[in-house]
Amino acid sequence: MLTQQAVHNILESWPVAVLSTYGEGVIDSVPVVFVLVDGMLYSPVDGKPKSHRQLQRVKNLRRDSRYTLLVQHYDEDWPELWWLRLSGEGSVLDNVDEDSEQVRSIMTALADKYPQYGQTPVMGESRQLLRLSIDGSRAWAYQGLDWLADRFR
Repeated sequence: MLTQQAVHNILESWPVAVLSTYGEGVIDSVPVVFVLVDGMLYSPVDGKPKSHRQLQRVKNLRRDSRYTLLVQHYDEDWPELWWLRLSGEGSVLDNVDEDSEQVRSIMTALADKYPQYGQTPVMGESRQLLRLSIDGSRAWAYQGLDWLADRFR
């Protein structure tokens, strides 16, 4: 089992994960950007082009708050393989107040982690953030969890 510090180090540095939410009879998985702020994960419904006004992950979290987030590294050199899977409860923050101190710190963390937000708004038209509690985690690494923890020290 990875220490909480190793999990946090991975989450603070890794750029993308796959968020799975529970729809009506199906599991919906989509790549997301995210930040860890005060022990919670946040993923924005940002200003990138969207295929629908109401995102499936938003609908799903409103219906069933359970989620799974997979952070992974694939490499053709299999000893470099690893993954971290988180689970917990998620919620949708609607009409977020960008002037609140908490939202400003989340938006700053997102802009710091993703320089692309210099050209794309962190907050999209819907002004929504996904908030994900971390209630459980599992990890695997080809070379063992001590190797993975050392890699993200």
